[in-house]
Formats: sequence, structure tokens, C-alpha cells
Amino acid sequence: MADLASIYFEPEPGVYVPPVGAMRVLLIDDEPDTLRTLLAILRLQGMDARGVTKGEHAMAAFRDLNPDAVIVDITLSGTNGWQVARDIRAEPVGQRPLLIGVSGQYKQSSDKILSQLAALITT
Repeated sequence: MADLASIYFEPEPGVYVPPVGAMRVLLIDDEPDTLRTLLAILRLQGMDARGVTKGEHAMAAFRDLNPDAVIVDITLSGTNGWQVARDIRAEPVGQRPLLIGVSGQYKQSSDKILSQLAALITT
């Protein structure tokens, strides 16, 4: 497994220092431009936002950050967003973040059905 600090995507050089007590948001998307934009928006709103570009790193980041919310691209390459969502929901009951699935490729009716079913998953 990679060094924990190295799994996070950081759009600007330097060390990110999150605000104390801020809402923690984990972004998971394989498009750096998307991550860069969302990180900037959330950080400007005072949130502790962190991003990863690989689904394979999602759970390590999830356990490290213990986020209040997770925004995940459902069409990630490798470990896709559906699997990341299932893995997050399989974590101990104490960790139940708001889970938001996003995709720029939401075009099939099966995508809508899977999204609705994923919303019903509680364990």
C-alpha cells in the first residue's frame, strides 16, 4: 500500500492544512480537473476536502479522513464507484457518511436503477 500522504491528490504544491473542526469531505474521481475544481469550491466554503484519483485508494483515504460526506465518481476506472460505495457501507456502523454518486456518463436506464438501489443499501 502506498504511503497515506501520497494517495491524496493535491492541486497546488505545498502542504494542505485543513480548518480545525471543519466538515470533512472525501472526493474520489479519476479526472484531475474535476477534483481540482471540486476541491477549490469545497475548500473556499471552509470544508476539509481531500481527493483521491484511484478507487483502489478510496478505502485507505476513507479510514484516514473519517469523512462526513463522500462524493464518488461511479464510472471510475479500476475499482468503480459502485464497489467503493459498497465497501463504505460495509464499514462499521459508526461510519455512515453522506454518500453522493456522480457521473458524467449517466445515460442508461440501468444507471438510474442502480443508483436508486444503491440508495436503499443500509448494510
